[in-house]
Amino acid sequence: MQTRSVDYRGEEVKLARNFRWENIEPGLPDCIGTIPLTEVCELGTLEYVNNFERYLLPDESRVYTKPPRVLADQDSWEQICSGLLQRGVCTLLPLSEVYHLNNQPLFSGLFAVSKEEMSGDWEVCRLIMNMVPVKRLCRSMGGDISTLPSWAGMSPFVLEDSEVLLMSSEDIRCFFYLFSLPPQWHRYMCFGKPVPFSIAPRGASQPFYLAARVLPMGFLNSVSIAQHIHRRIARLSLHGMTPHLGPENEVRKDRVFPSTGWLYRIYLDNFDALEKIDEQLATLIKGELSVEALALRQGYQYWGLPRHPKKSVQQETHSTGFGLSLVNSVGAPLSSRGNCHH
Repeated sequence: MQTRSVDYRGEEVKLARNFRWENIEPGLPDCIGTIPLTEVCELGTLEYVNNFERYLLPDESRVYTKPPRVLADQDSWEQICSGLLQRGVCTLLPLSEVYHLNNQPLFSGLFAVSKEEMSGDWEVCRLIMNMVPVKRLCRSMGGDISTLPSWAGMSPFVLEDSEVLLMSSEDIRCFFYLFSLPPQWHRYMCFGKPVPFSIAPRGASQPFYLAARVLPMGFLNSVSIAQHIHRRIARLSLHGMTPHLGPENEVRKDRVFPSTGWLYRIYLDNFDALEKIDEQLATLIKGELSVEALALRQGYQYWGLPRHPKKSVQQETHSTGFGLSLVNSVGAPLSSRGNCHH
């Protein structure tokens, strides 16, 4: 405990570290920034996306925050800048277009955390945007945060003696970075390290900086927006397929627990489906792709969301990582029939 810390799920909290292009490039899919936020959001979330500056704190309440560091290796900085621009993660802005507060430019930071994977000789890392300075200028939008499910709320889920639980799961790769921001966001999303002269536009008379053009994971309202997007895509893909599939099948923190035999939960980039089913029938369809999962995958394909095949689960009774605390009708732990997948 003197050298490591853990989060609320008992997993090790990764430390921020310096990075090179070789560390972050393998974790960036080709479709980054190809889906405009304005096309996948609706209602109040769409209003927020389209009018970001309207929801900033009043001028007198805005406090300047010292920029966090950009933890990029200097000898790889040119390659990092070129790569992030080419892959659509960032755009370029001159210093004059960066948002200024108290006559000082507002800059954010960049760092990496290990994914504990290797690509050739290089450790693969996840690129993290430290948006603390701009977070302190924004109002919290709430929104779909209230729907984030917790497995502590699964206690009403009961299996009868003849029933087993079939689990299906999907995970979306690099979820936040798939969505591009409207241009009016860019001046608030700059990083405090000028790009090399070779990257700046020819004849530039002032420094140029990278600015995020994708939804940053480290931004105040990104979780709410991401949850809204995934819930909407699932709703469009699933609801109305059959008479028994609708909003009442979703496990939500802000609603009563569903009484349906098939239910699903969405937690940001993760989708999980749980189905009570007869034990004999389960042996026949175990491992098969369900109709609901197929419809969801078609929805992902339509919107251009890349799945993570290694994290996909197809109607299994045993999996890993859920950490549920459920009992059947006679009080036996659910783990006697199988662990759930998170």
